[in-house]
Amino acid sequence: MKTKVLVMAMICIGLTTTALGTTAYTSEWSFSTGAPVSMMGPGTLVGVNTDTDGPATIGGQAATHFGPHDGDAGYELRVNMPDDPTQFTMVFDLFVDESNEDTFLPLWQGSATNANDAELFLRPTTGGYWSGGYVDTPATPWAKGQWNRFVYVNDYDAGESQIYVNGVLSHDFGLSPDYIYSGMTNPAWLLTDNAGETTDAYILNFAFTNELLTEADVAALGGADAAGVFVPEPATMLLLGLGGFGLLRRRK
Repeated sequence: MKTKVLVMAMICIGLTTTALGTTAYTSEWSFSTGAPVSMMGPGTLVGVNTDTDGPATIGGQAATHFGPHDGDAGYELRVNMPDDPTQFTMVFDLFVDESNEDTFLPLWQGSATNANDAELFLRPTTGGYWSGGYVDTPATPWAKGQWNRFVYVNDYDAGESQIYVNGVLSHDFGLSPDYIYSGMTNPAWLLTDNAGETTDAYILNFAFTNELLTEADVAALGGADAAGVFVPEPATMLLLGLGGFGLLRRRK
C-alpha cells in the first residue's frame, strides 16, 4: 500500500506541474548572470557582438543590461525544431528606465541575417508598439520604470498576433508579420534591428514555445518573475506533491 501511495503522489506531482510550456520545443533562458543561461528545452540563444554590462540590479532583480547597438549585434535564437514554426509564443521579461525617451526597442527579428526591420518594436516614447505600423494608443499601454512581462502570441497561419503585458491583453495587431526559422539551418534574432534602431533596457527572462497560449494561459503567467516563466520552482513542486500525498492518504 505504501508503494502504491508513493507512486500516486509522484503522479500527482507531475500532474500539478505540467500546464503551460510543456511541448518538446519549449525553451527558456535566464539572464540573471549577465548572459543567457538555458533553463530548459532544445533551443540555443547566443549573444553576438553584444556589449552588455554583465549582471546589473534593477527593480530589485539581477538582470542583463544591454545598450544601443548596430545591426551586427543581438541574440541569435535557434529553437531547433524539425520545421519552421508558424505558430508560437514568445515571453520577454523587460525593464525600461523611466527616463528612456528613445523611439524603438526591437523584440524579435525573423530575417536570418537581420536584413530588414524587426517584426515587433516597443515604443518607449508612447508605451505602444510598431509591427507593420505604429500603435501608439494600445488598449493597455505598458509602463516604464518597472518590470513588465510581454507575452507575444503569433499565428502566422491565421494572419494574426497579440501582445499581452503582465497577463492583460495590450493590443491585437490583426496581422502576423512573419514566422521564424527552425534554427536547424537559419536562426531568428532577438533585441536587434538592421538599422540599429535600438535602445538600452534590461532583460530578466526569455521563453519560446510552439504553443499558441490563450488569454487565460497568459493571465496565469502573470508578471515578470525571477523564478522564470515556465520553469516550476522546486519548492512549489514539493509542496504540491506533498499536498497531493496528504489528500491521497485521507482518501484511504
